[in-house]
Amino acid sequence: MKRRIWKVYGIFLAILLVFGTAPDVWAAGGRADRVTVDYRSTSEWPAGPEISSEAACLIDLQSGAILYEKNAEETLYPASITKVLTALLIVENCGLDEMVTFSHNSVTDLDSDGICGLMAEGDQLSVKDCLYVLMLKSSNETAYALAEHMSGSVEAFAGAMNQKAKELGATHSHFANPHGLFHEEHYTTAEDMARIYWAAVQNETFLSIDSTPRYTAAATTPCPQGFTVDMRHQMLVPGSEFYDEDVVAGKTGYIQKAQNTLVTYGARGDRELVCVTLKAPSRAESFEDTKKLLDYGFDHFTVYDAASQADLSALQTEASKTLGNLESLTVGSDGFLLLPNEVNLSAVDSALSMGAPREGGSCDGQLVYSYQGQKIASVPVTAKLEITEPPEEATSAPVPATAPVPEKADGGGFFDGWSAWQITALCLLSALVLVVVVLLIVNISVRRKRRRRREQRRRERQRYQ
Repeated sequence: MKRRIWKVYGIFLAILLVFGTAPDVWAAGGRADRVTVDYRSTSEWPAGPEISSEAACLIDLQSGAILYEKNAEETLYPASITKVLTALLIVENCGLDEMVTFSHNSVTDLDSDGICGLMAEGDQLSVKDCLYVLMLKSSNETAYALAEHMSGSVEAFAGAMNQKAKELGATHSHFANPHGLFHEEHYTTAEDMARIYWAAVQNETFLSIDSTPRYTAAATTPCPQGFTVDMRHQMLVPGSEFYDEDVVAGKTGYIQKAQNTLVTYGARGDRELVCVTLKAPSRAESFEDTKKLLDYGFDHFTVYDAASQADLSALQTEASKTLGNLESLTVGSDGFLLLPNEVNLSAVDSALSMGAPREGGSCDGQLVYSYQGQKIASVPVTAKLEITEPPEEATSAPVPATAPVPEKADGGGFFDGWSAWQITALCLLSALVLVVVVLLIVNISVRRKRRRRREQRRRERQRYQ
């Protein structure tokens, strides 16, 4: 019973801690949480190119805007671009110096044409080596071994993949393995894959690996002198007929049922794009389609810094109407506006919304930009209010003899500076502690009574022996 009591206590204490610290956690925010903008219902949109791939999606990395889509929500097989999600999970959850052991299953539980043969059962490579072999060589054995290393089994790792995909907004995908070999329940969409790759290239470690043209890994049983792997994405390889200087990173994929799949990260000047093509008839056509889409995205759109477009004077006037005594207004810098080149900034609407003032005279809000009724960007706004001090009471007036003079406390009351949720949490915790103490006392009392009854029965047995 005591174990059950402390288990209940621990659960309630954890709940209180979560709710007690939530405001600070929520305030932290994060770039990867930016909501993707979908312009597809707007007019005056530049016509996109004709491509051979069955599905495609093009996303501007800075604003999160979808610039182009073709059958972007159609579920298709991803093949080896699956390894993008595998690598992202490993980078986020494992140290690069950790050693990965290749199990019997990792080098045998695969289709014969899906085995590269560079590792044998019992071989060990660092997580770093494995990631390069995974992304450049597209090694299925390495994907299998990394999944076992992180989660204990391929099945458990697939669960982590699906959870991560949902967190990134890839809600029409399901992953059954870490390598992308055919499985009926292993599928994605061009838009989902673009969201996943969009998040992955914002991870510096992942991007460094996925943009490397060649890497030499440590020795294994089949390769006692070590072995070298080369990038398969030909748009990254100088001298290739498909080489494109705008392409920074990417991953190829192929299985018969998926045909050719490709994810690509490109950059030109201060512009960054993520492109996904699925089910291209040939590898060459997947490169050609990607080239068309990247050029379309770079040539037809302009990205503006959202904060620099704000009319600070007008915002201060608007905020003063609702907040009163406004001392200053600051517009945050993390936000971008993307528009077709032909669209003037005057066509963009903006609206300011402010929350309730906090203790201390500050107030947070959002400046939201929209185009043709579609929200295209938002930036945080912080207001500082003037604090009006109450007038001091005259000290020359005599104090009536019958009126008690209040004593001024040195440090304020115990709850001074506490917010309502903190006081509520303390009260709940105190009540919980009281309940636990009472239960422990009752438990001790019951145990004593049981002990006395056992002792009484023992004496009675001795009496009649």
